[in-house]
Amino acid sequence: MKIEYFLPGDSSTFPYSIVHTQIQDGVTDTQATYRDVWALVDGLGRVRVSLEEADPGAGKEAILQNKFITRLRMELVVDLEEYGKVCEALRSLAREWRGVTTIDKSTMQELYVLASITANMSQTFREHNDARADEVMECSIELDALVLECLA
Repeated sequence: MKIEYFLPGDSSTFPYSIVHTQIQDGVTDTQATYRDVWALVDGLGRVRVSLEEADPGAGKEAILQNKFITRLRMELVVDLEEYGKVCEALRSLAREWRGVTTIDKSTMQELYVLASITANMSQTFREHNDARADEVMECSIELDALVLECLA
């Protein structure tokens, strides 16, 4: 664990100290990866605000458990709430995977099919003159871009 303290220069204008904590979260003791936590602490040592990185793995789990594709394929429902969740999970995963050299196989399998299944469903809607075809194709294009961002 690493801790840095930033004390206020003039406590009358900014009466808080900033504490930056880095907690080692590598797989082994020798892997130098850290989880960052920032806190604003008042003069009595009370934490007033703290910010910390999102839970590692949360993006992966949110993608694996998301119902957007299942509902689209099985119920022909364009669930925009689930779609929003999968997009946010992909953005989170892209941040989490920066600099990562290995990727979990089950997550990669899910990423591989997200955009293609959505594009195929768009084509199915189009064949049946369903007005949702364009909306689903737009979803497919965005999902494809987000997956590529994860792999960049």
